[in-house]
Amino acid sequence: MNTTLRLFFIVLATRLILLVPGYGPEEDAWGHVQNIYEMKAAGHYIMSRLPGHPVYEGLLYLLFPIHSPLVYNLLSALFSSFAVVAFYKILEHFNIKSAQYGALTFALVPTFLLSSAYTIDYAVGLAFALWAYYFILKQKSVLAGVLLALAVGTRVTWVLMLIPLLASLNGYRFETFKFKKSFQFLMIFGVCSALAYYPVYDAYGPAFFNTYSLPYPPLAKAIFKGTIGVWGVLGFGAICLAFLIFLKRIKHYLGRLRWRHIIWLIPVFLYTIIYIRLPEKSAFFIPVLPFLLLFIFSLIGAKWIKRSMYIMALSVLFFGVNISDSLRGATPKKSDLRRTVSGQEIFFSVERGPLFLEMNKRQNKQDATLKFGDALRNIEKPTAVICGWWYAMIDITNKDNEWPWPENVKLHYYLSNEEMETYLENGYDLLYLPEQGEINNRKYNSTLATRKGELFEL
Repeated sequence: MNTTLRLFFIVLATRLILLVPGYGPEEDAWGHVQNIYEMKAAGHYIMSRLPGHPVYEGLLYLLFPIHSPLVYNLLSALFSSFAVVAFYKILEHFNIKSAQYGALTFALVPTFLLSSAYTIDYAVGLAFALWAYYFILKQKSVLAGVLLALAVGTRVTWVLMLIPLLASLNGYRFETFKFKKSFQFLMIFGVCSALAYYPVYDAYGPAFFNTYSLPYPPLAKAIFKGTIGVWGVLGFGAICLAFLIFLKRIKHYLGRLRWRHIIWLIPVFLYTIIYIRLPEKSAFFIPVLPFLLLFIFSLIGAKWIKRSMYIMALSVLFFGVNISDSLRGATPKKSDLRRTVSGQEIFFSVERGPLFLEMNKRQNKQDATLKFGDALRNIEKPTAVICGWWYAMIDITNKDNEWPWPENVKLHYYLSNEEMETYLENGYDLLYLPEQGEINNRKYNSTLATRKGELFEL
């Protein structure tokens, strides 16, 4: 077995333990599946969320006849393996020693590993983008243009990769600008991107090019998600140490920098800005990872690249941090250290790293979903339920299992004041799942949900 194929299967093996249960820990993952059900019922394109993810939605749609958590999650795992292989080929292109160890370091970064084993587009877009970059390095501009368009079709923010790809295509200098190849690349990219987004435009018009307005999270939570949430405790410590060494020997390293290093820092800077603008998920840092690691690996020796793989493996296996919540978080043990930060209890575990806490979290959410569904199905009175982030999980669990749902129980994501008043006037009870009444109040600048509704607890 050659090195590339062996690397592919090693990376895939690291994801297998996470492929079940359920479609993942994010409500967006379950929302993707819910969206495919809606498209099948309606017979036309429906976006999962603004501004649409047509390529990824199309892949899920094609797989729908055989869909299951295992099938949809495996799709992400396979693409994550392709992404790591692309990163390995890029390392080889730049003659970086110990390229296999460098690629495995990337594969084991906690946020990438965890988010590449459930039903979300991160790994799919990353694979297309990294292969586009590799083929640009090989001066195959047509293929690169198609692949980058596919990346943008999974998530529109991949369009920022145009800058480093164009710079790499032209040798990093204006005097070596290749007008024909650049025009060819941009034309192919533009046409393919337009084709990818045509179903979205056809269904929604130009208004589709928008995004949701979400509240800014607490600063402590944002910092955690962008640091330890990305790298794990040991991994983040290693990144901090590397930065300090760079500053201490800055004259030495500045003398080794080339134009390509500046180009690698462009996506690091741009995607960091996007994260700062809305620090909602650690996975938003995924586009930063390969280019930051590429920058670091080009400046350190083969011995340290090997060590980085072991550090990242330990970072994903030990010293985990998670929220203490038996419904949507992980379950702490007596030996774990607990603290309350920004109104949320979190805990630190020495023997359980991000991988094991993620597995515990997913199982807890799946168990809670089943319990909520069972309890709600047994309600006999007319009832409207504000489900919030549980909505897609409950709905898809019932649809996948083909369980009947009572007509008198109406599930909703959130409800406006007018919708709640209508239900109450028609004799419905109003319930909200844990935390969702308060969220509904903030969403509609009202207290009606918690004043007129009742908390539904397990």
